[in-house]
Amino acid sequence: MNNSARLLGAALVAAAMTGVTAQAAEIVFDGSVSTDFADTNNWVGGSYPASSDYAVLNTTAELTTATPNNIQALRIAQADANSVGVLNVRGTNAYLNANSSSNWDSHIGRKGHGTLNILEGGQAHINFAEIGREPGATGIVNVVEGYLRFTRGSKYSSSSYAGDVSFSVHVGANDHTGGAGYGEINVSGGSFVTRFGIEFGNPTRETNIGKFSVQGTNAVEITIGDTNDGYWMQNTNSTLEIGIDGGVTPINVLENGDGKGAGGAKFAAGAILDVGFINGYSANGTWPVMNCEGSMVNLGLVLSDEAVAAGWNAGIDGNTLYVAYGEDAPGDLEPLTTPIAPSSISALPTSNYVVTVTWEEALLADSYTVQRATTSGGPYTVVASGLTSQSYADTVPAVDTRYYYTVYGVNDQGDGAVSPEDDAYALDATIIDSGAETYGDAYESYSMFDNDTTTHYDTKSAGAWAGLDFGAGNEKQILEVVYITRNYSSWETKVYYYATNATFEASNDADFSSSVILHTVPTDIDAPPAWNAYDVSEAGSYRYVRVKSADNLNNKAFAEVLFMTSDDYTAAGTPKYWLDNEVANASDDYEAAEATDADGDSFTAGEEYIAGTDPNDVDDFLKINSVSNTNGLVITWSSVEGRNYSIITNTSLSVGTPGTLVSGIAGVDGETAYTGTVSGASTVFYEIGVSK
Repeated sequence: MNNSARLLGAALVAAAMTGVTAQAAEIVFDGSVSTDFADTNNWVGGSYPASSDYAVLNTTAELTTATPNNIQALRIAQADANSVGVLNVRGTNAYLNANSSSNWDSHIGRKGHGTLNILEGGQAHINFAEIGREPGATGIVNVVEGYLRFTRGSKYSSSSYAGDVSFSVHVGANDHTGGAGYGEINVSGGSFVTRFGIEFGNPTRETNIGKFSVQGTNAVEITIGDTNDGYWMQNTNSTLEIGIDGGVTPINVLENGDGKGAGGAKFAAGAILDVGFINGYSANGTWPVMNCEGSMVNLGLVLSDEAVAAGWNAGIDGNTLYVAYGEDAPGDLEPLTTPIAPSSISALPTSNYVVTVTWEEALLADSYTVQRATTSGGPYTVVASGLTSQSYADTVPAVDTRYYYTVYGVNDQGDGAVSPEDDAYALDATIIDSGAETYGDAYESYSMFDNDTTTHYDTKSAGAWAGLDFGAGNEKQILEVVYITRNYSSWETKVYYYATNATFEASNDADFSSSVILHTVPTDIDAPPAWNAYDVSEAGSYRYVRVKSADNLNNKAFAEVLFMTSDDYTAAGTPKYWLDNEVANASDDYEAAEATDADGDSFTAGEEYIAGTDPNDVDDFLKINSVSNTNGLVITWSSVEGRNYSIITNTSLSVGTPGTLVSGIAGVDGETAYTGTVSGASTVFYEIGVSK
């Protein structure tokens, strides 16, 4: 078995909570006393909605103070197609808080005509919203002066997107569950901010239309994805409208690393860009209107007929959208025809000599091609093509080799852009486990063998286990167990607790009914990034091996686990996993890697492994620190726990027969000292020997 898969680090996982959500109460604003939105007398029942309620507005209301409660959601123009609702959040004391729940969304124009205005410094924090929700409805949001933030997100996964995308706002759309009406957002001042992405229209219903208008430079900021990944999705017939008054506040789509949009933008075929001068301004120039930290994908964004007739042009250069008048904009608006790159790829060892490669969908792809290399960056060899699924099980020729994979989509226009690279070692074993429920795909049993520092095995039940099946007739003797625990901020109180007393076991029975314990995790294990390595005294050979948590604890402590067999060492005894961590491209030739001296300290990597020193630090090597014979012989040297040292003597550096003064000195981390008697020879040279 090649257990050379490397470090597996920690990742926090948020478990999705499922269950029954209590029905929120619908509290209606009737304006029976005044238009004051915060006045309890203007609400049916005589009280402002509680935090468990949502507010319904089918008339005009003014908010000039802070709302009494943080409510679940806001519904404007909900009654019927003829209902009209307007909420003005006006003045620096005005504060609307409608985000107490992640389960309810707000509607600006649910069935009728709904408007939300942010005026004169007013502030509003709203969960996730649908603007112009149902067929025939109209929703308008105007940010004139103040601050508007949409604080939550709805998740939607579709072939229309490159993977899962979370949206905070649907404009002229309703979570993609059906037809919608018309929605628009107009920003002429203040700040417009979303936590996640924003979507305009519907990719399957071209009559669902959304519009986003930015007028001039008065807006303070327009940020899509301020704390999580933003994404701009502009579907067919939906419009981005730009007014230039000497400039324009740019739209910034940000990437924050949660993988739900990646700070990208996509313009569907027939998405519209409209641009013109405002406030009497007119001059030649080029202006950036949108910047993306992720990829900007154009499938057919077009300038409006009016903009073309007025002499405007536009272009996408890299991940920035520009408009220009009287000069050429950078880039162009030529639509993409070949597939975009899959945004991510995963290569995992899953069974005997098999690496399973999975990837995100590539927009415009009809099929996929998987290619493999033995060095990072290639050259690559195609191992599969014409694939219509997003997974491929690759049978590899060797287990002592790290394999690098990329994937690209293909359509009738040609090959698409290539995915990022991922790598894996194959195992000469099949991963097995107890079947315990885990906290998600990233925390399954293969996470202990996958060379991925961001995942770990994490079960929901006590006594769970995971391990390897070497196969019938392929029993192996385990010489050493090596592991690293997951990296976690509360390591001493969490990870250490779950790791201690876990057992490494071997058996020739699939159910481990008759097994031997190879190792029990002690109380003095090291925290990451240190490896824990322990020799195994058991001499038998076994088909099955596993690591099992204590009967009363979940299996959630281990990042990477190695059951070391003779195949996992070089001929000189250096562990291949150690070489993989310390020497670049070691798997290309382990023997050559073992002989390298990358730091130039005159010790090879193999010798530095024996010494317990760093092969990449020129100042870290086995050396004598001092020799003194003032009051007897005292020799000190830099030492490492787990190594045994000897002192070798000779009367000459070039001739003579060396002798061993003492051996079997146990090392400690730091410095070890030996005290003895001075030799009677006139000159004596001392050397330090080390063994592991």
